[in-house]
Amino acid sequence: MLIETTPARNQRTSANPQQRRERLTMLTREDILQELDREAVTTRRVLERVPEDKLDWRPHEKSFSLGQLAMHIATLPGALAQVSTMESFQVKPNGIPRPSASSTAELLGALDQSLAKAHEIVGAMDDESLATPWKMVDGERVLLTIPRSAFLRSIMLNHWYHHRGQLTVYLRQTGAPVPAVYGPSADEAPVFTRAG
Repeated sequence: MLIETTPARNQRTSANPQQRRERLTMLTREDILQELDREAVTTRRVLERVPEDKLDWRPHEKSFSLGQLAMHIATLPGALAQVSTMESFQVKPNGIPRPSASSTAELLGALDQSLAKAHEIVGAMDDESLATPWKMVDGERVLLTIPRSAFLRSIMLNHWYHHRGQLTVYLRQTGAPVPAVYGPSADEAPVFTRAG
């Protein structure tokens, strides 16, 4: 992700591309890994609440099952860190396979492996590799071109948070207690406000 470092944000459209690049700085691998680590704590708390007896439940016939969504969340960081190492990613016409979890323990193990893989891959990247363009393609058609750091921030991390939010709704609908994420839930106060 690129972040402007000058107060001239309102001049973005008037500056030529070279001037704009000079006002931008890229997120570092440390920025990305620190955020991954902070959010992993919350993601683990959400996955710990997944009821094993409801893994086949789905809110609609077109939706992921609870087990599929939870496994997707558990494996996203490592899988998308791996995708970030590719020069381009070919969109698959039939989608990506969606395996289901068979237990909470399996989910937590998959999360641990995924986080370790993401750390290994992102930790090996330098500023030059983070600035390298990454592309999503459909055959010969380029759908998206962004710096690898922007892929990691917006697609690996934001995509992860999006599905984690979905999972909290699944938890509520199945009667499982919903953990606090960024603020309180109806079941729990945020970690930083709890006594003891």
